[in-house]
Amino acid sequence: MSAINVDEVDGEVVKNLINSVDTVLFDIDGVLVIQNQIVPGAAEFIEKLRNIGKKIAYVTNNTLKSPETIKQILAPIKAELDEINNPITALLEYLQRIDYKKDIYVIGSRACKKLLTDAGFNVIDYKSLRIRDLEEDLNAIRELSRKAIERCQNVGMVFLDYDINFCQGAIQVAQVILSNIANVQLASGCLDDWGNIGSNIILSGPKYYGDALERWSKKKTIGFGKPGQGLVNLICNKLNITDGQRVLMIGDRQ
Repeated sequence: MSAINVDEVDGEVVKNLINSVDTVLFDIDGVLVIQNQIVPGAAEFIEKLRNIGKKIAYVTNNTLKSPETIKQILAPIKAELDEINNPITALLEYLQRIDYKKDIYVIGSRACKKLLTDAGFNVIDYKSLRIRDLEEDLNAIRELSRKAIERCQNVGMVFLDYDINFCQGAIQVAQVILSNIANVQLASGCLDDWGNIGSNIILSGPKYYGDALERWSKKKTIGFGKPGQGLVNLICNKLNITDGQRVLMIGDRQ
């Protein structure tokens, strides 16, 4: 089903659209929530959908907040923890399904790393590899790269997501791991190139670094952020979705 703008259609069309689906997926930021506040009418609308038997789930690329924190924000609409899906919940489902045992090199938020660690996975990040601020010369980069190869021999996945404390050294380590250690998967969470966070402020995303890692490593990224297949698989499995034409996604942009 192609995207539509509900402001441009009449109520009967919207009613028919709702009747044609079994599952309704909601984006969170900018759709249900603006600056941590539920938008007016959202709780009542979702309650009506539940009352007529629609399955509901919430989907976000935001990994700065844990699912538990998101659940607290969504308390007025009575969201359950299992209904909240983001790149980390999708990644965890994948890792558990394949019985993943190796280390993970992560470029991502503190919440992202904590969720992985709490689930029993060993996380390596740039901070854990860096002893001090690097000198601004090529010898320092070579030293960092050698250390990454030495310390990351058990890494089986490089995971790239949004990290407000990102630095060039972190992507250097990711590239070195992918290029020098065998059988390492490349995975990503949010790979948006930008996002509008209000007051004419644009959030710069990690898309360009994700594209670069694919080029450098010649590996295809496993995407766990929307619209990546990893997140799609998680939601379909959770909600027993077999026909994508009977799913409505409500978001803030095409």
